[in-house]
Amino acid sequence: MSGLGNLVGYGRDYLMTAWWIALAPGLVIATTAMALMTISESQRPTGPMLGVI
Repeated sequence: MSGLGNLVGYGRDYLMTAWWIALAPGLVIATTAMALMTISESQRPTGPMLGVI
């Protein structure tokens, strides 16, 4: 089973002529990173109680 990074790497040789080969796995990687960042930001404590034990 290939990882998404491998799929992007395989498409690197064809980026000038067939850029869409690396587009789908690249979008999946970017979307996953943004989703995880959004989830982690929502879990961060905020507000006036920050630092109060």
